[in-house]
Amino acid sequence: MLGLDGRRPKPLILVERSDHPTRQRFTLAHELGHLLLPWHLGGAFACDTATDRPDFSSAANFEPEANRFAAELLLPSAWLDGLIASRNDEKVGDLVRRVLDAEVSTWVASFRLTERLPSGHVFAVVDSGDGKVVLSGETQGTGIGVPPQGVQLDRDRLDSFASEVEEVEVGSRRVIWWTYRGQAANFNAPEGDSRVLLKELTQRHGTSVDSARQLAQRCNGIVGFAYDTARREGETNAAHLYAVFRGRFAKKRGFHASLLEDPEFDAWLRLRAAELGD
Repeated sequence: MLGLDGRRPKPLILVERSDHPTRQRFTLAHELGHLLLPWHLGGAFACDTATDRPDFSSAANFEPEANRFAAELLLPSAWLDGLIASRNDEKVGDLVRRVLDAEVSTWVASFRLTERLPSGHVFAVVDSGDGKVVLSGETQGTGIGVPPQGVQLDRDRLDSFASEVEEVEVGSRRVIWWTYRGQAANFNAPEGDSRVLLKELTQRHGTSVDSARQLAQRCNGIVGFAYDTARREGETNAAHLYAVFRGRFAKKRGFHASLLEDPEFDAWLRLRAAELGD
């Protein structure tokens, strides 16, 4: 971009012909942001969009601001919200495909979806060749933790606690979305008292590091926090709560695998969801 400082009669936008069409579109939208955001006019700064990882941080800076303008222009919030509201379930795969059809990069598509989707979603973009994570993130309020970038994807815990796991092939990369919300299929709860069942579980799996009492307190705290979040969102159906509760244990919290893999642990989650749910 040349001419924002007023030294040219008209600003000039330069686009690299060799860039991928999605990058060219983002560059144009980004530079339009500089032109249309009035406080950018008169500025004198270097502008470089030659990256497939634009910075969308909230820092008071011209470049992230122009990136956010571009993302909104290319994938308008009203359009995204309409797509999300039109779903019959919590799946994300078709949304990803629709958004990518708008000719944006996986980075821009993922950023916008994490902005507009409700809590309970995690994504990773993985290189199909070496299996390393290129990008990752989660929707606001999810609290599960994202796969670290630059290392091989370890997805066992994420897969085992998700209500949905979806993959979309994009060139040489795979976009994977995990969902930890929704109406769990064939939800049912056992008979009994969740307090009694948790006491039995923690006595069986407690250690010198985590006593039975400490283990119970940690489990109750995680479920309590998840319930408060779901209640604020107005989604307290028991089947939904069960999916949300499971998701909270997808995060690596130092629990011994024997506890999480115990069939009665899942029974406790179901029972607790039934007790707290509508």
